[in-house]
Amino acid sequence: MGVEQDALRPALLDAELASVERALTEVRMQIGMDLRAELLGAFLPLLQETMQRLPVALAAGEAEQAVRYAHKLKGAALQLGAGQLADGCRQIEAAARGGLLDTAAAALPRVLQLGHGLLSRLKSQ
Repeated sequence: MGVEQDALRPALLDAELASVERALTEVRMQIGMDLRAELLGAFLPLLQETMQRLPVALAAGEAEQAVRYAHKLKGAALQLGAGQLADGCRQIEAAARGGLLDTAAAALPRVLQLGHGLLSRLKSQ
């Protein structure tokens, strides 16, 4: 199964990036201004901070903190069109809210993988 997951990673990241690009294009067309720099300027630091703090909160058993970090990133990801990232955050948020930190931690690798991929690719554009 690990090989299958490895094969899906680039396609998943490419799909997520395409979704973000569609969302940014939609914003530009709806309001007539290109806000790409502003939107990414707000999203990327939040993404980076969450990827640093969420694993620490989960490892420390801090469910409330994990809920806050996952919720905040979920909302930002949804606004930017990163639906897969938002879905992973939703899973972490729901599990942590229910006190199921092992379940939340199990969803973390996918969120981190997507987050690092988005961070790397969006910063380079």
